[in-house]
Amino acid sequence: GSLTGPMDDYQNPRWRLNRLVAGEFSTTGLSNHFDVGLTSIPSHRNHLQLNLTSVGGLKESLRPMSEFQRYVAILDIDGNSWSSRFGTLLCFNSVILKVEPQYVDYFMKDLQPWKHFIPVKYDLSDLAKQAAFAMNNERAVREIITAANTWCRERMVRQSIADDFLDIWETYVELLDVADPNWPKLWRTEKKRIVNDTRNQMGLL
Repeated sequence: GSLTGPMDDYQNPRWRLNRLVAGEFSTTGLSNHFDVGLTSIPSHRNHLQLNLTSVGGLKESLRPMSEFQRYVAILDIDGNSWSSRFGTLLCFNSVILKVEPQYVDYFMKDLQPWKHFIPVKYDLSDLAKQAAFAMNNERAVREIITAANTWCRERMVRQSIADDFLDIWETYVELLDVADPNWPKLWRTEKKRIVNDTRNQMGLL
């Protein structure tokens, strides 16, 4: 994808990933097992004289996410913020190699390393080891994918996501009560309206 993430480019997780694959991994032949690359450099970074040769240059274009399932494993890594695609990737038929995130989504507390995904350290020091595990342990990988898909069918559906966001908003409203005791009463009325509107849209009423 694009070089998104922290402004300190040479410590940017996406830059480090591509440099590792194009550099160290290429000398050992490991790079043949990875299909990674940068497709663009955002305009606000054009003033930086980045050595694109060290990361294998730029790739031509992004691929549709549906094509990711052609691979045994999919690497998920931070960009500007949390990975908005992580929940969707857990619905795929590939195992997810999840680089330790600096930013987390609200549902991360429900997911367990080695049960729903294969963890990779933030510094990528164990990337080769974890990728090798994904390639050479079919039975264990299938179990991880099954657990991830089961979670996905329960949580990455419209009603569950709507319930999650209502809970998040409700927590926020509780904080507002510190400033205005009338907020909980107002929220109960508004929440009932939102729930009814959502169910009407889904044909549940």
